[in-house]
Amino acid sequence: MEDFNDLESRLGERLDYLFEEMDVPDSPSESRAIAAAEKAREKLGLKKKEAVRDIVGLLESAGIKVYSIICASDGFFGLSVAGEDGGPAIVVNTWDRISVERRIFSAAHELGHLLLHL
Repeated sequence: MEDFNDLESRLGERLDYLFEEMDVPDSPSESRAIAAAEKAREKLGLKKKEAVRDIVGLLESAGIKVYSIICASDGFFGLSVAGEDGGPAIVVNTWDRISVERRIFSAAHELGHLLLHL
């Protein structure tokens, strides 16, 4: 992460994190997750029911670094890295035994962590 951040900085190509100042209710609840999803779609310029056809491109356009790693594990699908730890970034396990659908879900799931654990 440090090397990637340094490279972005030197090239002047670091994107602002689109969700830096997102106002999400504090108390954990289903309505909090729904509110976060609605606000994220709004900031991304997506309609309420619009399909996401390229989640990696969408995440990167929002200033989130996406990294794929091949890890032969039935229990590791992905992780997220918060801004204070060098992110925002999402890592997705692309081991060939993990379906593409699960990889997409993992990326979206990790976005949820970034949005809800501010």
